[in-house]
Amino acid sequence: MNFHALRVWHHSANAEDMKKERRQFRQRPIREQMRLIIIVTVFVFVLVCAAINGVTRRIICDIADEHTEITAFRLQAELEADYNKVQSYCLNLNAENAITGIFESDYAGISQYVSDTESILTSYKILEASISDMALVNDRIHYSSIFTDETMDAIRERAGDTSFQWIGIMDREFMPDKDKEGVLVFAGGVFKEGENLGTIIISIDADTLQIEDADAMNSTYFLVDGDGALSSLNGSYEEAETVCQIWMEEDRKEEFRSGSYYIHSYYISEMDTYLVAVLNTKNVSRSMTRLQMLIWSCVLLVLLSGIFLIWSVANGMVQPLQKFSTVMQEIRHGHQRRLDQKLELEGCQEICEIGNEFTTMMTDIDSLNRRIFQSATDLYEVKVQKQTAELAYLRSQIDPHFLYNTLETMRQMALENHVPQLAQMTLDMANIFRYSTKGSYEVPLQTEIDNTKAYIRIQQLRFRRKLEVFSFFPEEVLHLRVIKMLLQPIVENSIFHGLEPKEEGGCLYLGAHRDEDRLIITIKDDGVGIPEEKLEEIRSGLGKEMTASEKHVGILNTNARIRLQYGAEYGLFPESTEGDGTTITIILPAIDGEAEEDG
Repeated sequence: MNFHALRVWHHSANAEDMKKERRQFRQRPIREQMRLIIIVTVFVFVLVCAAINGVTRRIICDIADEHTEITAFRLQAELEADYNKVQSYCLNLNAENAITGIFESDYAGISQYVSDTESILTSYKILEASISDMALVNDRIHYSSIFTDETMDAIRERAGDTSFQWIGIMDREFMPDKDKEGVLVFAGGVFKEGENLGTIIISIDADTLQIEDADAMNSTYFLVDGDGALSSLNGSYEEAETVCQIWMEEDRKEEFRSGSYYIHSYYISEMDTYLVAVLNTKNVSRSMTRLQMLIWSCVLLVLLSGIFLIWSVANGMVQPLQKFSTVMQEIRHGHQRRLDQKLELEGCQEICEIGNEFTTMMTDIDSLNRRIFQSATDLYEVKVQKQTAELAYLRSQIDPHFLYNTLETMRQMALENHVPQLAQMTLDMANIFRYSTKGSYEVPLQTEIDNTKAYIRIQQLRFRRKLEVFSFFPEEVLHLRVIKMLLQPIVENSIFHGLEPKEEGGCLYLGAHRDEDRLIITIKDDGVGIPEEKLEEIRSGLGKEMTASEKHVGILNTNARIRLQYGAEYGLFPESTEGDGTTITIILPAIDGEAEEDG
C-alpha cells in the first residue's frame, strides 16, 4: 500500500468515526445532550464576551465623543441662527414709529404710544413662539414681564451704545418655572439721528436649543464670553467651572483630552462667545458597565431559554400547529365560515383544547352571523333616531349667561353715559338672537363670522379697551358650510375664562385655513391658561362619544354637536399652558357650496 492510498484510507476512517460519534450523540438521553450543548455554548460565550469587552468600551467612548461633537455643531448653528434672527427683529423695531415715540416721549405723552407698542410686541411674540419676553428700558420706561427694573438697567448699561449685543443666559425673575431653563438674552439700542433713545431686550427660551438628548451620552455644554463669564446650558455649574478652568489653562484649545474629559470648543464670532462641549468618560464607562451587564444577562437568558424551548416544543407544538395553519389557509382561501368536520390536533393538552375550541368557535360564528344579519337593520334605525334626538336637543339649548351680561352692560352704559354705541349694541343683540333661533342648521362660514363679530363688539364695549381682536379668514374658506353657533361659544369661553381674569387685558386671534378636505379653525387667546389637571379633565370629556349636554356648555357642548353632525374624527382640540394662554383648534369637513342663509 503506497502513501497516497494510506492517506485516503485514513481520511475515510476519520469520516466514518465522526458519523458514528454524531449517531451516538443523537441516541443519548435529551438531558445529556442539553447538558453538553449548554457547556459548549457557555464556554464559547465567555470567550466572545472577553474578546469584545475592550472593543465595546472603545467604540462606545468614540460614539459618545462623536455624538457630543455633532450636538455641539448643532448648538452652534442654533445659537448663530438665534443671534441673526433676533438682530433682524431688533433692527425692524428700530424702524417702528411707536417704539421710537414711546422712548422719546415724556411721562405725559407715553400713553398715546402704549397701545401700538403692545400690538407690535405681541405680533412678534405670535410670529416667533420661542420669544419669552420683549422688554423696553430707558430712564423713564421699564417694561418687562420677566426682569426687575434693576436687572434691566444693568443689561442696558452692559449693552451701552451698541446697535445689538449678546448678553448671556439669565433666569426669569418674575413667574419662574422650575421645569424650564433660563433665557438667552440679547439687547440692542434704539437710535434716532445718532442719539440712543433706549434699549430693546429680547429674551429667547433656552429650551429651544433642544439638548435633552445630550444627557444620554453624559455630555455637558456651556458658554464662555470674551470677559470669561460662564453660562451653563445643562449639567451642574460646579462641573462647568472645573472644566472651564482646565480649558483656560490649555489656552482655549479647540480639541483636547484631559484626564477623563474630552473637550471641544467652538468660537461664535457674532456673539464673541465660546461654546464648550465636554464628555466625561467616567460617566460613559459607568453607563457602559450597566449596559453590558444588562445585555449579556439578557443574551444568556435568551440562549438558555431558547435551547430549552426548541427541544421541548418541537414535537409537542410545532407539528400540530402546522396542521392547524393548513386548515386556516384552506378556510381563508375558500372563504368558508364553518368546518365540514371536527378539527382534531395531536400534541400537548393545550393544543388539543385549541382544536376543540376552534371547532366550537366556528360553529358559534356561523350562528352569530345569522342573528347579526337579522338585527342589523333594527340597530341602525335606533342609532339614527338617537343621534337625531340628541342633535335636536343640543341645538335647542341657549346659554342665558351672555344675555344677562349684555343687559347688565347696557344698563351701566345707560346710567353712566348717553352714547350712540348703545344703539349698535342693541342691534347686535337682536341680530345674534335672530341668528340663533331662525334659519337653517348649516350656514356659510362668512355668516358665522359676522355673527361672532357682533358678539365680540358687545364684549369690547363691556371690557372697554381690555380686549383686542385679530382675525384672518382667506376668501377660499368663507363659502364653506359650518354648523350654526359654532364660534360664539368658543370665543365666549376664551373671553370669560381666559382674558377677563387678566387685569391688563389681552388679545384674541381668530383664523382659518383649508387643508385638502378639512377646514381648520383656530381661536387663540393670551389669557391665564388652563391648569394641567383641568385641561386633562376637559380632554377626557371631549373624547367621550356623547356628552350630557344638560350639565356641560361651551366647548364640550360644541364638540358634541360637531361629532353628531360630522362624525367622531372631527371636533375640538384644546392646547393650553397655565399663565400663557389657550388655543382651541376646530377641525371640520370642508363642505363646498352655498348654504341657506338665516332668515
